Amino acid sequence: MSGADVGCAPARRTARLLDVAPGCRDRVMVRLEADGEILEQNGEAKAETKAVSIKFSNLEFHLQDGLEAGMLVRLGKGGGAGEEYVGQDGVIVGGMEADPSCVSVRMHSGAMQHVKPSALTFLPPSHLKEGSKVMLRGLTGKRKGCNGQLVAVAPGCSPFPKSVLVLLQEGSTLPASVTLDHVVYPPPRWSQIGRSVIVREGYRRGQKGKVAGPDDEDESRVLVAIPGRRENINVGVDEVDWVLPAGLEVGMRVRVSGLETSMDLNGKTGRVETGSECSSERVVVMMDALRGRAGKQVQLLASKLQVLKEEPEV
Repeated sequence: MSGADVGCAPARRTARLLDVAPGCRDRVMVRLEADGEILEQNGEAKAETKAVSIKFSNLEFHLQDGLEAGMLVRLGKGGGAGEEYVGQDGVIVGGMEADPSCVSVRMHSGAMQHVKPSALTFLPPSHLKEGSKVMLRGLTGKRKGCNGQLVAVAPGCSPFPKSVLVLLQEGSTLPASVTLDHVVYPPPRWSQIGRSVIVREGYRRGQKGKVAGPDDEDESRVLVAIPGRRENINVGVDEVDWVLPAGLEVGMRVRVSGLETSMDLNGKTGRVETGSECSSERVVVMMDALRGRAGKQVQLLASKLQVLKEEPEV
């Protein structure tokens, strides 16, 4: 245990554990790190602070990089946890003094387990529930085009800390892991302003307008500006159809091509249902049933769809 990095409470300064304090079982000797000074350089001590005696109960053992106390985790096999706890959820409470390579996890049952971080998968924060809409930002590379899009939180655990699984709306049920600093929740209230919609319910059925803003008292409703009307109308999000991108109409037969993440859908056919709530560039498509399996509803970029000619009925 000697040499482990620890945090000293209540000042929460970082120190290196040296040895048990002479003649005192409940105290240990530590060397506090000097603020802004180098303690070791080229193997030689420099600007060291002197060793001090600290109560063992005032030490917190540091977690490995990327891990923090309070993270929600799910235990897997091979990490040292009892078999009865594999697949169960718990909370990281700290490092482990006997083995710095392990972390201590308090299970929801109250039991403590000491496991290797490699056996953990990470649950999203409690406010990011399955199906919650979030906005993506700051992504680079192939995912750069997803910035600004609304996506849904997927079920399951991420293999990486401080991450969440989302569905990138490329039509697949396969989730992608993104770090929490790339997620905005709740999504900005202005994220749908300017989107064209067609009212589907009520006496204004069939009228076309644009989203003018959210209802400040009910997030499930939006204000829609209708041409020729002085005042905006207030309708539920589930009472409107999102206008399709140019060139597409409800009921059109389409073929999917050019997907990079859901390549199994390339070459498959389906029928256009409506525009996507998540993006003006995406379309809701009901895929055709295949080999006795029911078709599924997916959201795809309009640029990935090829319109098919309907065969005339004989």
